[in-house]
Amino acid sequence: MESLEAREVLTVNTWIGVTSNFHTASNWTDGVPTADDILVFSGLVATPIETTTNDLVSIVGDDGPLPIPPPPPPPPPPYSNVSVTFPDDTDADYEAAYAGIRILNGYGGTITFPTDQGFGEYTQNSGATSQAADTTISVTSTFGWVGGAINATSNTATMKLNGVTNGQIGEDTTTLSSGSNIVLDSGATARQTGVLQLPNGSDVEILEDCELRQRQITADPPPTAGFEIDGSGNVKVSGRFLSEGGKVPSVKVEVGGTLDVERRGNKGGLTVTGKVPGGNFGVSSRGSIFLRNGETITADYGVEVTQGGFYTLSGFQIAQVATIDGRFVFEGDEIRLGLQNFLEDGTNLGASNTTLEVTKRTDLLSGDFKPKLDVNNVNNRDFIKTRKEFNCDTSFSIKPEAAAPAAGTLVLVSEDGFLTSLDPVNGDPTNFTMGRTPDGKKFEVK
Repeated sequence: MESLEAREVLTVNTWIGVTSNFHTASNWTDGVPTADDILVFSGLVATPIETTTNDLVSIVGDDGPLPIPPPPPPPPPPYSNVSVTFPDDTDADYEAAYAGIRILNGYGGTITFPTDQGFGEYTQNSGATSQAADTTISVTSTFGWVGGAINATSNTATMKLNGVTNGQIGEDTTTLSSGSNIVLDSGATARQTGVLQLPNGSDVEILEDCELRQRQITADPPPTAGFEIDGSGNVKVSGRFLSEGGKVPSVKVEVGGTLDVERRGNKGGLTVTGKVPGGNFGVSSRGSIFLRNGETITADYGVEVTQGGFYTLSGFQIAQVATIDGRFVFEGDEIRLGLQNFLEDGTNLGASNTTLEVTKRTDLLSGDFKPKLDVNNVNNRDFIKTRKEFNCDTSFSIKPEAAAPAAGTLVLVSEDGFLTSLDPVNGDPTNFTMGRTPDGKKFEVK
C-alpha cells in the first residue's frame, strides 16, 4: 500500500517539548507540525486517579489469594511549559500558515515568532507570545483572545484579524495587554469587552468594511471597568467602531469610517481620555460620528470634525439630548439631528425635538446644520446648545428642513453668548430670516 506523503485532515498536534527545539519530532505528539495541524500548547495537568482497596480483586494461587491491582489509569494529557521558537522563512521546516494555534490552560511558556506567520484559528487564554519587529500574525477564521499576552515585548508588530467573523478580544473580567497593533481587515468583525491595554503606543486599527464592538456580553450588571481600551494607543477607524459604554485613549475616524455610540441595556456612551497622536483633540473625524438615543461622548480634549458629518439618531418620538462633554469644533460637511425619524423610503415621521448639547466652547467654522423644524409649532425643533460661548463663521450655514419654519424657533443657543459679530449663513433666505435675540445668546428663525 502506498504511503501518504502528508496528512489530509486536520490534526491536533500538542507540544510536549522537553527541549525548546521546534523541529524535534519527539517534542510533539504527532511529529514535526505540518500546515494541516492545529498546534496546542497546554499547561494542563491531570488530577491523579486514586485507587482504594475496593479496587483490588483476588485470585487463588498456590499460596492462597493474591491481590491483583486494577489496570493503571490512563496517563495525563501531554503537556509542556517549555518555551519554543517557530521556524523562520529561511528554515526548511517553515510553514507560512497552520490550521490553528491554541495556547491554553495555564501554559507558562513563551512562543516566539521570528517572521510572519499565519493561522486559521487563534485561541489564547494563557501564556505569552513574542514577535520580531515589524512581523505580522494573520488569523483568517476564528479568533478568541481572553487571556495571556500577545507580543509581550516592546517590538512593534501586528496581530491581523483577516476576515475573521465574531472574534473576541477579552472577556467581562479579563485585563489584557499588547505590544502589538491589532488590525481588523477584509471584513473582520470582533467584540472587545473587559479591559484591553495598549502600551508602547500600540493601535487598534479598524479597516474598511470591518467592525469592532465594545460590547457587554454576559455580566449583569456590567463590570465597573466597562469596556476599556487603555494605555497610550489609539483607535483608528476606516470601518465602524461601535461603543456601548466604552473608554478609549483616543479615536481617529478616517474618510469613510464611522464612530457609533449607542446604548445597550444600562450601559452607553464613550469616554475619551487622551489626544489623537500628533493632534490636539481626543476625537478627530474625517468620516461620520453618530450618537444614538441621547448618548454622550465625554472627551477631555474635545471633538473635532474636519470632514464628513455629525449625526444624532433618535428612535423615539420624544425630546432627547445628545451630549458632547467637552469642546466641539466643526468644519465638516453637515450636522443633522434625529435622523432616525426618517423611514427607509425617506418619509419624515416629524420633528424629533432633539438637542445637541456641548459643555464647553463650540466653534462652527464650515459646513451645514440641517435642523428639522415644524412650521406650525415653535417648540418642535432640533437645535444646538452650548453651555459656553459659540464661535460661528460665515462659512457655516443653517438650512432648516421646513418650507417656512415657525417664527421664534431656536436654532443655536449659548449660555455665554456669541464670541464675535459673525453669524452663520442663512441657507434659504427666500423662506425664512434668522438673527440673534436681543440678549445675544440665541439665534432663531424670525
